Amino acid sequence: MGAAGYVHTEARKQAWTNTLDELGIRDRAIATADFTGGSGTRATHELLDLPRPPSAIIYGNDLMAIAGISAATDRGIRVPEDLSVVGFDDIPLAPYIVPPLTTIRQDVVAWGAAAAETLVAAVEGRERPALSLPPVDFVVRGSTGRARSQPKH
Repeated sequence: MGAAGYVHTEARKQAWTNTLDELGIRDRAIATADFTGGSGTRATHELLDLPRPPSAIIYGNDLMAIAGISAATDRGIRVPEDLSVVGFDDIPLAPYIVPPLTTIRQDVVAWGAAAAETLVAAVEGRERPALSLPPVDFVVRGSTGRARSQPKH
């Protein structure tokens, strides 16, 4: 997960937890990071050092995911054969790394405009505007593979 205290970190963590609960998945681990490549590397090693390392890691942004792929590869772990990796943001580099990064794309312009409209309304003492935000897209690329019942780490 990304740095604690950010609204988007907490919202993503809650959505992740709720989804795992709905799917009946109890085996889960969270590593906190600060959205930098270095913290993505550290978090990856922390998760892969667990007695039962994950077969997939979802990162708070693409930079951490790219660093995580590098950290896993340095340990001899193949992405996606041994470990699936998912980022968030769909940065311009995401389709060009090896393997291309599976990620979640959001319309940052629309979300930014909605945030600005809400902030201006709050500052001016007006009622918060009704917002219609576009959904995010799951962009499947080469960093994710078929789920395995037992990770090979």
